[in-house]
Amino acid sequence: MNSFEKIKEDFESLKLKLGKLEEEKNAVLGFIAEVEKTKKDTFMKTFLEISGQFVKTFVRLSPGGEAHLVLEDPENIFTGGLLIKARPKGKELTNIEQMSGGEKAITALAFIFAITAIPPCPVLCP
Repeated sequence: MNSFEKIKEDFESLKLKLGKLEEEKNAVLGFIAEVEKTKKDTFMKTFLEISGQFVKTFVRLSPGGEAHLVLEDPENIFTGGLLIKARPKGKELTNIEQMSGGEKAITALAFIFAITAIPPCPVLCP
């Protein structure tokens, strides 16, 4: 076997390995995209459930009031924060930071009760 044939054989071998690596890379990237989509879908489903429960719970704890959970950055849900907006009866809708201590306590309790009212995700539980 001359050196050209040896180099050609090595080239073909490396070309096959490169093809397999590209396939594996694409499979891993596809899996990552699938996991990210599932993570986002699960988060949004849970967020909407907790948000709905928070509204109901706040109204029970503060009759005549209203409350909402808002994502700071709906486009990037994992990098933004969560805003808790509430309006006790007779007050304006505001962020929790601007409330009195008692209003904060009622809002925080409503949030905690809303979270505990939602069953845990079966994917995370054994």
